Amino acid sequence: QYKCAVDVANTIEPIEPDNTLGRDAVNWLEHILRVGGKGGVYNVGTVAYGIVTAYQETQNFTKLVESDEQAKALGYYPWGGTGFVHLTLESNYKAMGERLGLDLINNRLLAARPDIAAQILFSFISDKPGTGQKIDQKLLAAPNPDFAAQRHIVNRDVNKSVSRAPGYPKITVGQRFQNVGTALIKVLYDCIQY
Repeated sequence: QYKCAVDVANTIEPIEPDNTLGRDAVNWLEHILRVGGKGGVYNVGTVAYGIVTAYQETQNFTKLVESDEQAKALGYYPWGGTGFVHLTLESNYKAMGERLGLDLINNRLLAARPDIAAQILFSFISDKPGTGQKIDQKLLAAPNPDFAAQRHIVNRDVNKSVSRAPGYPKITVGQRFQNVGTALIKVLYDCIQY
């Protein structure tokens, strides 16, 4: 998984050179690939979607836990964003904890452990708690998957601008999903064994 994680990181960085990946990116990607690529449960497009979701939610693989201040500002405190999907709301912690057999209500920071965060990521996008929303694996298996169209499973921010360094063109979250997800397809086909 290490070589594949390095290949994924090396694929993302040139697309967004102003958004440096966190120092733990390769380690975190190994966990995501271990869960996403296990047993052929998820197709390559779905694994790519999971990676782009984690990249977006963790601010370029830099933060597995949202600050209390940020959670308060967003109205989620004390259930601020945690893990690769930045799980929020007590009901989501409860549902994910029940699915994985973990007590996330009394220890929400378990969701920030990379091995658990990867399980939550794929469980969440496969069946969002309390909504019945699921990622469309058939759509993501298409020759030209529409990653942006699936973003609503986690967050409805596809039209929000992504923070960029001066001199870089503005893009939306939807464009980021499409750009990074599309670039990841080839590298994932080369490194995930089905």
